[in-house]
Amino acid sequence: MKVQDVPMSGKRGRIVAFKSRFGQCEREHTRPTKPRTAAQCRASSDFGRASLGWNDLTEEQREAWCELSKKVRSHPRGGQSGPLTGQNLFTALNRNQALLGLPPFLYPPGRPVFDLIPIEALTITEGRAGIALKLTLTEPPAGHVLVYASRPYNAGRHYCDKFICLGPLPAPRGGQSDITAQYVKAYGEPWPGSRVILRIVQQVNGWRSLPRRIETVFRPDQPPTAQPKLRRALVSAP
Repeated sequence: MKVQDVPMSGKRGRIVAFKSRFGQCEREHTRPTKPRTAAQCRASSDFGRASLGWNDLTEEQREAWCELSKKVRSHPRGGQSGPLTGQNLFTALNRNQALLGLPPFLYPPGRPVFDLIPIEALTITEGRAGIALKLTLTEPPAGHVLVYASRPYNAGRHYCDKFICLGPLPAPRGGQSDITAQYVKAYGEPWPGSRVILRIVQQVNGWRSLPRRIETVFRPDQPPTAQPKLRRALVSAP
C-alpha cells in the first residue's frame, strides 16, 4: 500500500516499510512460505562466518579496520547513509571474498579505483542450437566481474529491483562471454519480444564497484519474405 510519509525502510512491529517504483509503501509482515534456496542458504552462511571472524582478529587488526571504516559510507537507505563500523567493513569485504571462494582478509585492503567495465552490449540470438545470451567485451576486464540478472519481462517494462546472481562472468571467447547456461538455469529461456536486464558489478580485493545496467529486447531475426512462385503461361495447342 502506498503511503505519504518520510522515506523509511525495514520492519517496525508487524509493518514493513519499503520503496517501490510507485513511491513509499508499507505492507504487513508475513512469514515466508517458500523454502530457502541453496544460494540463499550459502549467502547466509558466508555472512555468518565473515561476521564471526571479527572475534579472531588481533586488537591491532581490528584498529586498522576501524580506522579505514571511518572513510567508507554505507549505501543510502531511506535517503540516509553514514560511516561504517570496522566490523561492518570487515564482514562486507570478506563476505564478498567468500562468494568467489577466496580467502578472507585479516588487514583491510586498499580501496581500488574502478574503471568502466568494458562491456558493450548484451545480445540474444536464436539458432539451431537454441537461445544464446552473450555479452560483448572490448577487452578483458580487471579483477572479478559478477553478473546479476532479472527474469524476462515484457518489452515495455523498464523498472526492475529483483536480480539473481548468476555468478562470475565466464571467460570471453572471440570478444564475447556466453552466459546462456547460467541464465537458463535461473529463469529458463526468454521468449521472443521479452526484455532481459543485467547488473554488472566488478570486484577487486573484496571491494565492489557501482552496478552497471545492461539490457536488451529479444527480437529474433525475421525469416526472409517468401518469393511468389512464377506460374507458367498456358499455351493453347495449335
